[in-house]
Amino acid sequence: MTLKDDLNQALAVMTRSRETPLSLDENGWSQLILPMPGRDNLSNQQLIVEVVLSKTAKYFTLLTPLAVLNNQPGAEFLQALLYRQFSADQVDGAAFGLGAGGERDRLVALCHWALPAITPDQFSALFQNFVKAALALIDEVKDMARREPALVLVHSS
Repeated sequence: MTLKDDLNQALAVMTRSRETPLSLDENGWSQLILPMPGRDNLSNQQLIVEVVLSKTAKYFTLLTPLAVLNNQPGAEFLQALLYRQFSADQVDGAAFGLGAGGERDRLVALCHWALPAITPDQFSALFQNFVKAALALIDEVKDMARREPALVLVHSS
């Protein structure tokens, strides 16, 4: 089995209660919209997590958008972002990433999987840990946005 097959199996297991279980599309991408009732700090009380298979199909990434950039952020912000994620304990095993996101770049929380296979149980554990980390990073980015005017929060409530 390939990593893509493993991911499709894991996504199917994770979403088996849905009418149509999820799988990766032809580009190796899928999106999970997680309802989170009572989480008023999230837009629409939901968290969006993307699963992205690398072009080589050797790796995959979990990511969730945190903010978009209206302008180029200041050097101090970028330096602080790099230092903040140096220790995995500081960000609960996740990381920040900046990437092209349409008209504006976006700041995301992300986690890369670099092993050639994953079981549904491993994926579930990784996914749960990532969601926990992403929720903490959302709160952290809100604090950053108070000092960095280039950041426009995804979860601004």
